[in-house]
Amino acid sequence: MAMVFLQVPVLGQTEMSRISGSVTYEERLGLAKNSTIHIRLEDVTNPTAPPVVLAEKTVSSDHSQAPISFSLFVPKTQVHSGHKYAVSAEVEMGGKIWLRGRKELHHAPVHNFANITILVSLVS
Repeated sequence: MAMVFLQVPVLGQTEMSRISGSVTYEERLGLAKNSTIHIRLEDVTNPTAPPVVLAEKTVSSDHSQAPISFSLFVPKTQVHSGHKYAVSAEVEMGGKIWLRGRKELHHAPVHNFANITILVSLVS
């Protein structure tokens, strides 16, 4: 008689990947008190479709100066080998996007990524 043991994941204990880094800019400007920074992990595999957002975080600037640190968490089950990923950032001031940037990840973030620097530039 053969015995089979199944490992069933427990709800609330999903294995997560962590992507962390900072958002910075070269422009000589101070962020207004009501500024927000939107950071997203995106699946950009299909270049003709809008990116699929896998994780996102909004940070209030509170007059913070660059670099602005962030951490994103995504379930490892949402990340697939062979797909392309990017981390994007937008700086919003007064309801308008002023700065934008994207950092391509050259390997699927199946494991943790740290020290990613996203350079945002003025939106034209």
